[in-house]
Amino acid sequence: MADGDLRARIEEVADALSAGAPAASLELIGAIAGEVEEGSELNAPDPALLFWAAVSSRIKRPDFEEVMAGLDLQIGDEGQAHADWSETAEGLAWLESLASGLVPIAGLDVAATLEYARVYVDNFPAFSRPLGDLDERAARWLAQLLDVGEIRGRLRRLLSVLAEAWAEACPQASAQVIRWAEVPVPVDPTQDEPWMRALLVLARTQV
Repeated sequence: MADGDLRARIEEVADALSAGAPAASLELIGAIAGEVEEGSELNAPDPALLFWAAVSSRIKRPDFEEVMAGLDLQIGDEGQAHADWSETAEGLAWLESLASGLVPIAGLDVAATLEYARVYVDNFPAFSRPLGDLDERAARWLAQLLDVGEIRGRLRRLLSVLAEAWAEACPQASAQVIRWAEVPVPVDPTQDEPWMRALLVLARTQV
C-alpha cells in the first residue's frame, strides 16, 4: 500500500472512531492492518499504530482546534484561571465540549448509548419531570450502566494526548486539559467528571 493510500485509510479510521462505533472501527483497523506492507510509513502492520495514527489525525481537525483555541482565549482573557475555575459551570462546559468529542474515540458505542438514554427518558415518571434534572439523572444512570472495560481510563489518556497535540498553539488550554486528565479516575463512575460530562451531552439529545 502506498503511503498516500495509507494516509487516506487512516482518515477512514479517524472517521469511524468519531462515529462511536467501536466494533466497526476495530474491524476496519484489522482490515487495513492486513493491507499494510513492511516498509510503509508505519513500518509494520500494527493495529495499535493505526489506531494512534488515526487519533492523532482526528484531534488535529478543526472542531477540536476551535474548542482548544476558544478555551485558550477564555483562560487568557481571565489571566491565570483560578484553581477552582475548572469546577465552575463555565469550566465544566468547556470540559463537556472536549470530553463529548473524545468519548466515542475512547470506545463508547454512541448509537447504543442514545438508545439506552431514550429508554430511560421514556420511562421516567412524568410527575418528576418538572424538577428539571432529567438529563443529569439519565447521565448518572448511563455512567454506571456503561462503565465497562478501560473506557474511562482511555478517555483520560485521550485528554492527555489532546493536550500534548495543542500544547504549542494553545498552551493555556493545554495546561487546563492536562489538569482535568491528571485527576485520578474515581471508583464511582458518577464522580468521574470527564465521563459524566460526555454522557450528559448525549443524554440531553434525548430529553
